[in-house]
Amino acid sequence: MKILQILYFYSPYTSGLTIYAERLSREFIARGHEVSVLSSWHDTSLPRENATEDGARVVRVPIALNVDRAVIMPKFLPIAAREILRHDVVHLHLPMLEAGALAALGRAFGKKVVVTHHSDLVLTGSPVARLGANAGMWSGIASGRLATQFVTYTHDRAAVSPTVTRVGSDVSIIPPPIEIPTPSLNAKASFREKHGLGDGPVIGYAGRYAVEKGLDVLLQTIPDLQEKWPNVQYAFAGPYLDMR
Repeated sequence: MKILQILYFYSPYTSGLTIYAERLSREFIARGHEVSVLSSWHDTSLPRENATEDGARVVRVPIALNVDRAVIMPKFLPIAAREILRHDVVHLHLPMLEAGALAALGRAFGKKVVVTHHSDLVLTGSPVARLGANAGMWSGIASGRLATQFVTYTHDRAAVSPTVTRVGSDVSIIPPPIEIPTPSLNAKASFREKHGLGDGPVIGYAGRYAVEKGLDVLLQTIPDLQEKWPNVQYAFAGPYLDMR
């Protein structure tokens, strides 16, 4: 089976979404499927098209303009149409402004369309950026209604997301693919010692420092937790450069 994954950023760009898609690609290939990935040409030092070490074919589309964390690619839809015709399954990763149009193309070409909702785009900059976020939400809703299968991570997300709640009742809950290496026996003690975390409780966060991640809510818990556990510590791990 020929599977096309479409998302804005792909490896070597690193985010939870790209890791998700990369792990899926690796597993699909291991099961004998042919995988292509369509994404933005976010780093022009990379080739426009190449094969990864795992065997996925990656096609990158030039970016004309960056708006906050969104990317504008005039050639995206024409190239996507060409690639959709070559594949059996189209897998869209939200948020994506073009998701509705891509889902419509997939269904018009008789392809299976899977849409995975990763998050709701939150752009807090200019009015244009906020307008783009709203357009992206409704495009995601349209793609979900057109999809053969619509997926999100958890029941909690399905209950509160402004995108998922508008898609309808046919939503599949599938946790993301997680790979956890077996830690050594002294890993916990070594980690605490390395980062000066002491012996008390630790509240950990790993991810981008972005408004949609709910960090403001986490920080609001500090007074209450310090009252119960005076020696509680918060540990944050995430990128601090190029945080689009």
